[in-house]
Amino acid sequence: MYRLWLYEVPIMARTPKNLAIGTIAATTLTSIYTAPSGINTTISVLRFTNNTDDNISIVISKESASTDYIQDTITLPAGISKARIYHGFQREVVNAGQIIKVQADVASSFNYDLSGSEVEV
Repeated sequence: MYRLWLYEVPIMARTPKNLAIGTIAATTLTSIYTAPSGINTTISVLRFTNNTDDNISIVISKESASTDYIQDTITLPAGISKARIYHGFQREVVNAGQIIKVQADVASSFNYDLSGSEVEV
């Protein structure tokens, strides 16, 4: 005779969503997303679009415990609506309270679009 024991395993709610979208024209680190309390976030796509006729460099950083950690720097080519999907941040986990920030090297306008999934912890 065999017995099968079933255990209840909690299922965490995973909610895919657009996490942030906007435009930045600043040369200082600017917060674009903060993981809410009780939520861990997995990043799927971080997309940038250069709205100017100049090349721009963008710094991507993650703040944890009030310290900014630079994740990478990318260059966007000149030209209106030149988009670039940044793959270096894919599958990055942002824990509750951590903040994603971006910064341009010149006061040029660029768009960002951040998508991912939020998971209750």
